[in-house]
Amino acid sequence: MPTNQYTIKLSEIEEGSIKQVGGKAVNLGFLTRKGFNVPAGFVVTTDAYNLFIKENKLQSYILDELAKDPTQASQNIREAITLGEIPEDIREEIINQYHGLARKEIAVRSSATSEDLKDASFAGQMDTFLNVNTSEAVLRYIKHCYASLWTSRAISYRAKNSIDHKGVSIAVVVQEIIEPKAAGVMFTHDPVSSENSIVLESNYGYGESVVSGKATPDRFKINRGAMEITVREIGTKELEAVKSLEGGIVFVEPSLERREQPSLTDDEILGLVRLGADVETAYGAPQDIEWAVADDLHLLQSRPITTAKNKHDATAWTRGYSDDYWNDNVSPLFFELMGDHITEIVNIELNELMGYTKPGEMNKLLKLHKAHAYFNLDVLKHKVIYEIPTFIRNNDVLNYFPEGSGPYGKETVKNLPFHLAKRINAEYRIRTRDPNGATDRTADAYDKWTNEVLDPFWRGFEERLNKLDGENLVSYLGLMDELNDVIIEHFRLVRYGIPVHNIGMNLMTQYLLKRFLGEEKASLTYPILVSGLKHSTSKTNEALFKLAAYIRANPPLRELVLETESELILDRLVAYPDSSEFLLMFNCFMDDYGCRGFTREPFYPRWSEAPRYVFDILKSLVVDEGSDLTVIEERNRAERQRVEAEIRETIGSQPLGWAKNKLLDAIVGVARRYIVFREEQRYNLDKWISMNRLLYMRIGKRLTEQSILNEPNDIFFLHRDEIKQAINGNPKVNQKTIQHRRSEFHRYENITPPKFLDGDREYNDPIPPTAQTYYGLPASQGVLTGTVRVLNSITEITEVRAGEILVVPRTDPGWTPVFSKIGGLITETGGVLSHGAVVSREYGVPAVTNISNACRIFQTGQVITINGATGSVHLDE
Repeated sequence: MPTNQYTIKLSEIEEGSIKQVGGKAVNLGFLTRKGFNVPAGFVVTTDAYNLFIKENKLQSYILDELAKDPTQASQNIREAITLGEIPEDIREEIINQYHGLARKEIAVRSSATSEDLKDASFAGQMDTFLNVNTSEAVLRYIKHCYASLWTSRAISYRAKNSIDHKGVSIAVVVQEIIEPKAAGVMFTHDPVSSENSIVLESNYGYGESVVSGKATPDRFKINRGAMEITVREIGTKELEAVKSLEGGIVFVEPSLERREQPSLTDDEILGLVRLGADVETAYGAPQDIEWAVADDLHLLQSRPITTAKNKHDATAWTRGYSDDYWNDNVSPLFFELMGDHITEIVNIELNELMGYTKPGEMNKLLKLHKAHAYFNLDVLKHKVIYEIPTFIRNNDVLNYFPEGSGPYGKETVKNLPFHLAKRINAEYRIRTRDPNGATDRTADAYDKWTNEVLDPFWRGFEERLNKLDGENLVSYLGLMDELNDVIIEHFRLVRYGIPVHNIGMNLMTQYLLKRFLGEEKASLTYPILVSGLKHSTSKTNEALFKLAAYIRANPPLRELVLETESELILDRLVAYPDSSEFLLMFNCFMDDYGCRGFTREPFYPRWSEAPRYVFDILKSLVVDEGSDLTVIEERNRAERQRVEAEIRETIGSQPLGWAKNKLLDAIVGVARRYIVFREEQRYNLDKWISMNRLLYMRIGKRLTEQSILNEPNDIFFLHRDEIKQAINGNPKVNQKTIQHRRSEFHRYENITPPKFLDGDREYNDPIPPTAQTYYGLPASQGVLTGTVRVLNSITEITEVRAGEILVVPRTDPGWTPVFSKIGGLITETGGVLSHGAVVSREYGVPAVTNISNACRIFQTGQVITINGATGSVHLDE
């Protein structure tokens, strides 16, 4: 039995003594008596608090203050408590107990009489102080715990839960502190869903970074019955809490490598699961547990789970799908200009047309987060169920989803049933209601629309825009609507051409090759079968190579281009003798391809507006002579013919080989056709983007003249309705809002944010634990050992040298001309059908896509080995 009057060791706390020691201490005493590994300590009882209040004459003062403004009352009460004196007999007991602890670095934690009860989760209302290391500091922080009983938040909480202020008291736990490798919280029953899962949230260092919300922790879900880790979400772990030499804790930023690795090993996770199950058994109810991992597993506290969140109250999002189709940073205006069409035409209208119905979130397709577009995982999941048979769901599709077997995990999605009846019905509805959606018609219909609708609109657009210069600003509204409407048919055809025909036929090609030839042979032959294609991207590159060859063959011109800053070259050429032939070639190039740029985003100038970007590319091509395109094409054609003949012979020797060959030829033909389609639609999209930039920059200039905007390109940080309000003389957005949006846009210009969101919670997939070999998606075959060149921005493209392995955050048609001179390609985003992958195959360059944070993992000058067949990149030094 305890002998002290105001302090009790945790091991000596009796059941039912909550009024004396508070809820936290009662639970710690219970866990200690049950033999759990709880750090040693003692509790300063509520009798000590009550005597402190009495001796400092604070009871009536507190009640008087509570009659006043709650915020001011809280401030006054807490100040009075911290200035009070702890009675000498209490002070002496506390110091004696502190000196009796084995460790002198301790935690001081509140233990209120209303905390950790089964009927009112009071957790977090009181204060905790970590790494307290002197007796005087212990006494000081005990008073701070007393004061935390009277924060405005705690006062409001008691009022909301009908808890009488007069009856509350507080005890304080003084406990040895564990300096952990990792710490966090554990729910022995998933508080969000009804799954039979234990949920762990973890970060490096003290658990304060988790419970305070200062960092996004790792999250793991474990199936209790199978003891299987089903979900591994690697949080961004922006900060970790570590011990300060001066006492207390500080929050520091972990290294990138540390943030990308899980904070717990599998053995530690499963050990914590067993611990949690034992604690739940001891209490007979699901528990919310705080824990730490050091030399052993340590139990810091446990309380009942009292508040369950609504099921799936947060939408899940992926950047994975955007990596293939919209991987640039995005302004608010362009997010609406393109995003509204994708949502309305590609998603909602098509779902209705195909007979897909699902209540709830199916219409909510896109989210703008950290200047990047994210797609709704629930929508993608149902698209997979309705449109992609189980047997062709390979890594290219599963890459959109997180690892594991959670609701949207790769394992779950891979094994979801395919709704064949829905797919057949959808195909019938397309054939009868929108026949241009059929595989044999979409590409031709798109070419017809390009020639008859888009190109005439494109050719006459600038003239129409110029005619509005002298008109009232309101006159621009009509052209805004026309430009918005002209692209609708593009999206009505692209909604079939890319997700159904392009992805579907390429998945089917890979499946048939794997079925007929085996997995290894299929991975080697697929990239070759879909190479050797002519499209707008390859034509753009060929035109640039001709310009580069002309410069290279003319030494004075070569010297001018290489020695002059890119933004000055065009002016110098106009004054340069004998430049007329080159200028004619250059102007023809700009007429054909000046609509292009290095990104989809119309905030950035197009080539026609900023020729310096073209000269940056030309410099890179001129300084090192790239591979001869004719030689590359001939080599690739010969290799493709050889592979095709070998495949036909191999398959022809199999049972029904003639039929298999006929089927494969047909599928490969469609797959190749829609890779071309994809590049052509992007070229048309560049025309539309260029027109949007011209239009909105013109409007922005007018709004700047009216002092509504600070500069014309501020307009890209307005929404369309805000622009219309400003045009109509009723602007609603101020410069502070514009600058905030602009700041986020630039902050994530060359930084790829985490791949997944659960609501606003960010996380990534785990990466392999090895520090030497990294894995992505194999995109173009070949093995090469070479020197790394990291480019974070297109402005650095002149630095690329022949034979280097290019590492970039993303690729765009504007990046690809230099692929003729590089040795290999690594991207942070994208898949086997991305622009970088397509062009790499044309040039026979090994490529690996989708290596998270590649631009920070690899450094210029390092030697690595890239294997485009296996998707591996090995760091050799």
